[in-house]
Amino acid sequence: MAESDDAGKHLENIKIGLAVEIFLKEDRAGKNPIPGKVREILTHSSFHPHGIMVQLGDGKIGRVQRILTEVPDVEQQNTSSYGREDSHLRNTRNNSEKIEQFLVEKGEPYCDDCLSESLSIYPRQTINQTCRSLESQGMITRQREICKFCKKNKIVNHLGERQTSSQRPIPSKIYQKQEEIDFVQLVKNGENEFVEFKSSVLWSKNLTEEQLKAPTASREVRAFGREASKVIIAKAISGFLNTQGGNLVIGVKENKTQEADDIIGIESEFGKLEDQCTDGYRRMIVDNIIRKYFHPDIYNHFSDYIKITFPEIDEKILCWINISKSEVPAFVTIQKIDYFFIRLDAETRGLEGKQMVEYCKKRF
Repeated sequence: MAESDDAGKHLENIKIGLAVEIFLKEDRAGKNPIPGKVREILTHSSFHPHGIMVQLGDGKIGRVQRILTEVPDVEQQNTSSYGREDSHLRNTRNNSEKIEQFLVEKGEPYCDDCLSESLSIYPRQTINQTCRSLESQGMITRQREICKFCKKNKIVNHLGERQTSSQRPIPSKIYQKQEEIDFVQLVKNGENEFVEFKSSVLWSKNLTEEQLKAPTASREVRAFGREASKVIIAKAISGFLNTQGGNLVIGVKENKTQEADDIIGIESEFGKLEDQCTDGYRRMIVDNIIRKYFHPDIYNHFSDYIKITFPEIDEKILCWINISKSEVPAFVTIQKIDYFFIRLDAETRGLEGKQMVEYCKKRF
């Protein structure tokens, strides 16, 4: 039923979809092991003495204690939440098979929207998630180009390993870029033109009226009130989109001295979420920042430009927003006013008027 306990301590043994048994972070005594299948790997170091930290299909987070050959029977365990996870995984497998077979039969690449319509798989995000999983397995490759069917410039899905190396298109830049990046080294190197740190997304959410009106309140707080922290994140994302792309890491506090930056993590913010886990954090960023402040050209296709993951450093969970260069201007709409930002050196700066027009002519 299970492999050696030591196997769960080595990153090389942990794969997406693997059946494992974890101890939740709050279960310090290790009395209630939780079975499930790995949805996301949160530890990036090759070894951890207490087990590699993962997120299961139902959103639970903990360290791998054992690798299972299969997940225990759902009815015997009487865990309805796990039953939903297992059903979800079966649907994912079915969708994967449908997509792969469809691409084989048609012999042509399709974008996510056209696949969704052709296969009647809804919502569209289901296609996007399944295709990303297929790409990670090497079954398909994804790249931005004109879809032959809807004639729009989108991420298009090609057959992967069935093509020769000369035929196989280069994977989409955002995934290629993230695979090449050593996250721990990225954080260690500090802020620069392509990297920015933020300690929190929700620090302004619970400010009191007194704090909002205080003379020492920041310019953003005076202008945007309790939305200030989210506006700052939107500006940073926009700056990377409009320049050369980059990495926004949340949960790191920049140290202005020569000492290393402080890794503080994002777990203290979970209590401010309706769904208090990394999935809830991701939805908050997508719904309350990207969907709220960006134009449809960006938020309707944000997964083409933005990948959100939750790696771990020093047993603290960080939020890594990996951003690809946008092919359209990424304006941010705040209080019905459009703003345009770029990344210059290690700062996000706004452009307007003639300066913005000239920049957009050259850039886009």
